[in-house]
Amino acid sequence: MILLILVSCTPREKEREAPSGQFRTGSQGLFMRFIENQPPFRLYDQEQFNALLEIENRGATILGKPADRIYLSGFDHRIITGIPFTGEAMPKIEGKTIEQPTTINTDFVEFKGYIDKLTISKYPVKLVATACYIYESIAEGTLCIDPDPFGRTTLRKACTPSNIGLGTQGAPISINLIEVEPRKGKTLLRVHVSNVGGGIVFQENAVNRCSPYADQILSYNEIDLVNVVDVKIGITSIKLSCKGLAQNNFIRLTGNKGSFTCEYDTSTEPAGGVVVPISVVLRYGYRQSISKNIEILQTPS
Repeated sequence: MILLILVSCTPREKEREAPSGQFRTGSQGLFMRFIENQPPFRLYDQEQFNALLEIENRGATILGKPADRIYLSGFDHRIITGIPFTGEAMPKIEGKTIEQPTTINTDFVEFKGYIDKLTISKYPVKLVATACYIYESIAEGTLCIDPDPFGRTTLRKACTPSNIGLGTQGAPISINLIEVEPRKGKTLLRVHVSNVGGGIVFQENAVNRCSPYADQILSYNEIDLVNVVDVKIGITSIKLSCKGLAQNNFIRLTGNKGSFTCEYDTSTEPAGGVVVPISVVLRYGYRQSISKNIEILQTPS
């Protein structure tokens, strides 16, 4: 009955506090946990096996894209049968929005199987649930542009160029800081990126190798790489000016941190400075896992 009630109520919503007017906050995308007693800590062989996971989208990107999946592993498939090697599709779960900045949407993923007859008296298992999904980080802020920051002028300056602290963006990858170096006729920007979600980031096109059952595991050339989709000043893309990117598109993280530099031509901007919007968009694959210890006992004869 509890299981039926849980499933029939999906999806549901939870409320969390967020700063007024902000919705891209927090260091998580997906959050998951095993529902209590699904499965219980102790089971017997020759019984049905059910594992139920609660999935929350705590970030600001939709979950449930075609490649987003959850896998259950850590056990002998000849003992617990019926659990698919292909995993289960992740349900579509909306992220936080500007209209609902504190809403965390929730759904469930269920694995059903059967426990075959044991040939030993006890079989301890560490169940591992692995989520593989595509996510985005979008950072937005304002930038002071001064075409001649050190020149003498009688004009009152509209602003003073300074670094931009961006915090987190409701995603496991954070664009936490943009260092600003103003020069005559151009401004240099160093964008700092961090993996703050506790999982593994990888190239989004390698998501099929994220599975614990994949024939080929994620390689060094695929992990710790984040796709820089775009960097914009106002409506102008400056991505082509960016340096320090692998294959001209990816920032490589070392020790969960990395940075790249971009340049913006300010020679045509008004004297005295101007405040302009700036945005950075990143996209990547992400893998995270949780585990639960259970014990399967042989049914007494």
